[in-house]
Amino acid sequence: MNESYILLLKHFLRETTSEEEMLIEEYKEVHKAEYEVFKKIWSTGGGQIDVRQFDTQKALARVEQAVTQRNKPQPKLISLLTRFKRVAAAIVVCILSVTAYLMVAHFTSTKTLVVDCTMSGPENNVVLSDGTTIWLNKGAKLTYRKTFGSKERVVSLSGEAFFEVAKDSLRPFTVKMQTADVRVLGTSFNIKELGNKTSVTVATGKVSVKANQLDKSVVLIPGQTAEVNHNSLDYFDTWNKNYLAWKTGVFVFENTPLPQVIRDLNTYYDTKIESIPSGGNSCLLTANFNQKPLAEIIEVLSLTCDVNFKKESNTYRLSVQ
Repeated sequence: MNESYILLLKHFLRETTSEEEMLIEEYKEVHKAEYEVFKKIWSTGGGQIDVRQFDTQKALARVEQAVTQRNKPQPKLISLLTRFKRVAAAIVVCILSVTAYLMVAHFTSTKTLVVDCTMSGPENNVVLSDGTTIWLNKGAKLTYRKTFGSKERVVSLSGEAFFEVAKDSLRPFTVKMQTADVRVLGTSFNIKELGNKTSVTVATGKVSVKANQLDKSVVLIPGQTAEVNHNSLDYFDTWNKNYLAWKTGVFVFENTPLPQVIRDLNTYYDTKIESIPSGGNSCLLTANFNQKPLAEIIEVLSLTCDVNFKKESNTYRLSVQ
């Protein structure tokens, strides 16, 4: 039960992660009255109390004593607010003790699901209860509720995924990331989180991107990308038309430098091509590939860009002729 206490404390101290906030939102949906009590007591001074240090039996005794003496005359010199805070401090401990088991049971129930994507490929998709479909790239982790609440739809993501969000004007859809929150009503977009950097690219509709560490947000339209880190939020026209190639296997190159071609191809194929530094080859490639075998693409690169490839294990290593 100590873990439950810590989770609530972190929430009120604003130290929770995006996944922990999802658990708090779920708790608020089911136990709204209890949460409001916690919030009210915290705002009136409970924030100075570390409930991890309380003895539950003593707390219960304090509440009983407070109730027994409720009608007894009190010295006029004692502030009513002070008495309230003392009783409130005991009450919050008791409520936490009584509901802790329910919190743990609720948070670990099948209503909260976690998907860790260990493979790449178009089959790695998740269909949510509202009809939203999410495709996960290899290494992505998605946390979501089996059934959404009546006011909003919230999921948590680390890694890269493409979303096709079902329209629901009454329940906004929010994706929580480490550095940003993405909020929509119904649209499609790609999110990629790499370290402390999150990029959001819109395919259809409008998407609101909010930087968690900054008092700043932006609304994107199709063909725009936003990049967020702890210090900045920038947006611009999407320059890389292959941002969805990891999912579709469709590549469009127009005078694209060879190092960028290799980086894009490596997002889709399990067999990787050895990267070369920018400027290491002046070749500019113009070509389209639609789920072509990588061996065929390697032949095109060899002829067009005058490079040699040698396959070693699961890697194509190249050298300039």
